[in-house]
Formats: sequence, structure tokens, C-alpha cells
Amino acid sequence: MTEVPEYLLERSRQRRLELTGEGGEAPAAGAPAAASAATASSPPAAAPARSTLPAVPPAAPPPPPAPPKPWVQAALARNKIPYWVMPVLLFLPIWAFMYIGTLDEPTRAATGIVADGQALYAAQCAVCHVASGAGGGTGPRLNDGEVLLTFPDDAENLGLAQHMAWVAVATDGTGEGNPYGAPERGRTAGWFANMPGHYDELTGTEILAVVLYERIAHGESDVAATLAPLIDELLAAGTLELPEQFDENTTPSDVAEFLAPLLAAGDGA
Repeated sequence: MTEVPEYLLERSRQRRLELTGEGGEAPAAGAPAAASAATASSPPAAAPARSTLPAVPPAAPPPPPAPPKPWVQAALARNKIPYWVMPVLLFLPIWAFMYIGTLDEPTRAATGIVADGQALYAAQCAVCHVASGAGGGTGPRLNDGEVLLTFPDDAENLGLAQHMAWVAVATDGTGEGNPYGAPERGRTAGWFANMPGHYDELTGTEILAVVLYERIAHGESDVAATLAPLIDELLAAGTLELPEQFDENTTPSDVAEFLAPLLAAGDGA
């Protein structure tokens, strides 16, 4: 039997492999060639499927913020109050309150005859007219100039004389219902309450003292304040002499005669 050569067998196997894919076992030497042929004959890998959805456009950038209103821009650009000013502003009302207190007119210090009148007023008159002169249930108001409305300042010192006569004789000496003081004031004895006379308790000088105090402290009379030191001088010199006591019939004209030296001195109000 004739032996088939090996190369013919190898060629037959390769042919069968190409036609049927079956060619039996390939020798070790031909294995790489068979693998290369199989790889070359395999179909190419399918491409990935393309999406049918429409492409999403990129998002639009957000709109820029609206510019602030003009008044907001003005407020932002305005100069601000420094922080260190805040404590100053906090204490400003307290400072204002203290400053207002310094605007009050300084109180006149009572000296000489006016100081005597202040002590007499506290002892004899404050019980009805109260210390401030605001009046009460038994005495009319004297402060805030009320006393000068009834007994006004004048060039002849008649208001001062009427005031002294009223303190001396009061309701009983004037007669209840009779007028006293300035006629335009319309005051009549007993209109508020019956005031007792002090002619038998106070000397003429003491009545002048308490009247001057009332006119200065409660009436705020500049005329009385000017007369007071002159009266001190005239009393000390003996030029101004007042009776030890007035009586219940004393009139404003009687008192005006005693005050005449004030006019003679050239300082009558």
C-alpha cells in the first residue's frame, strides 16, 4: 500500500476547513494559521445603536439680576453715619434735657429787706397762698405775675402803695364787696375768701418787706427788684420812715405819702 504524503493530507484538511469549517485536528504547527483564518472570516462587530431621541440643546445662561431701584442705589451710595456716633446720639436726649435746665433764669438771692420779707411770707402768708404763691383753698394765686395784675407797677408807686394797704387792712378794713387794687382787674374784697389784715401784727417796715418779696418772687417785678436796695439805703439813712404800725383805716393814699421819699430820690418806678 502506497503511503500518502503528509503535505497532501495537510492540504486536504485545509480545503475541508475552508468549505465546511471542519477539518479535523490541525497539527500544532498549523494552529496559528487556522486561528488567523477563523478570525479573518468572522463578521465585524455591530456598531452601537444610535438614539432616535432629539438632541437636548444646552441650557441658556440665567439672565443677569435686575439693577436696583434708583432710590435703593441712592441709599447704598449715601454716606453712612459712623458707628462711633451711635453712643453720642444715644445720650443726646439726656444732654438736651440738661441743657434746657440751664436756660432757666437764675433765682434772685434775697438780701436786706427782701430777705426779711421772705421770712415773714413763710410765717404769715404761705399758710393761705402756699410757699410757691400758687394759692389754694383759702388764698388766691400770686405767682406767674398774678399779683402784679392786681397791683401793677407804675411811675408813682401807686401799685406798691395799694398792695401795702391791702396787706395791712385786707377784707375787714376795705369792706366786703368793695373794690381794691387796679380797677381794670375788678377785684372786690371777699371775692375769693376773707383775708385778715396784718396792721396789728406787722410793723410798717415789715409790711413793706413782705410786699416787696411777693412782687419780686411771685410777680417777677424788675421794678421792685430795683427799688429794694434803694429802700435799704433810705431806711438805713432814716430818709424813709414808716409807721410802727398801720391802722385798720389805712388807705393807699396814706401809704403813698410814706413812700414819697422814693420819688424824691429819683428812683420811683
